[in-house]
Amino acid sequence: MYDYAPADQLLAHLQSADVHLASLDPAWTGTMVPSKLQGIFNAARPVIFIGSAESSIGRWVAESGGGWVVAANDVDGLLAALAEARDPAVCAARGRAAKAFAEEHFDRCRNVDRVVEILTAGRD
Repeated sequence: MYDYAPADQLLAHLQSADVHLASLDPAWTGTMVPSKLQGIFNAARPVIFIGSAESSIGRWVAESGGGWVVAANDVDGLLAALAEARDPAVCAARGRAAKAFAEEHFDRCRNVDRVVEILTAGRD
């Protein structure tokens, strides 16, 4: 476990791991999104997500192919994900998928334009 990385070191910090772990209690589905997923995907690293497949993160990981989704308390599922994550070729492929998804869905300029569109809709 490490302290927060300064912004200028964040990418190198995120790229120092072969695979990341993120979790969200299923009770929080629909109410919050751990923002670390965007940085992990942008760093071209896969993630093992423990939580609900119906959550935003669960859907993004499954849709992108950028990692593994494991239900809470699914020990066998976690062991299977860890076994796959030990293969460097699998991690690299899932990392590329994560990066492609980040570029398409988490791009700051594109999302700023979308927010402006939403906020200004119907103001004519």
